[in-house]
Amino acid sequence: MKSFWRNFLIYIDTLYIDNDSYYITIIVPEYYKCDSCNKGLIDIATGLYNRNYWEKFIKGTINHLEIENFSLIFIDIDNLKEINDSFGHLVGDRAIKIVGESIKKSIRKGDVAIRYGGDEFVILLENSDEYIAKKVINRIEDELYQRRKQENIDVHISIGASYDGSLENIKEMIKLADEDLYRKKAMKNRY
Repeated sequence: MKSFWRNFLIYIDTLYIDNDSYYITIIVPEYYKCDSCNKGLIDIATGLYNRNYWEKFIKGTINHLEIENFSLIFIDIDNLKEINDSFGHLVGDRAIKIVGESIKKSIRKGDVAIRYGGDEFVILLENSDEYIAKKVINRIEDELYQRRKQENIDVHISIGASYDGSLENIKEMIKLADEDLYRKKAMKNRY
């Protein structure tokens, strides 16, 4: 759990040793810069949050979003296996980085972007509705198109979304966004 108390950040986490739970509390000044404090929560390839962050967020041990409702965007790289097979894993890593950079450049300051899996990304858009989410999706697609041309890597993505959710129904939001993504991916594959 992360909380603010006056000018300090307070992090509380649970550590289990031999089936006993211990609480770790870290208190640092609000503007303290600790380069290694969050490294375990950042994906090294993209600079986005990683699956560790997501798991802590879902469990409620990280409270990043001070929001009442949000939209959830789910992104999948369509052709990562083809890129890896044709050009090698270094180019595949670059494709992942291009998608991550496109996401970072396209979201707002308070939004949270996570590399969910190998070629999957989740974005939580704070205090947003369908209109705002679609604008962010368009920005991501436009940014990716520009980066694809610059880098000469033909990486393609599919995007699904769910709207007006809360932390109480986040599993349902993921399911809806995932279904939306695969519906769009199936439509692409028809042509």
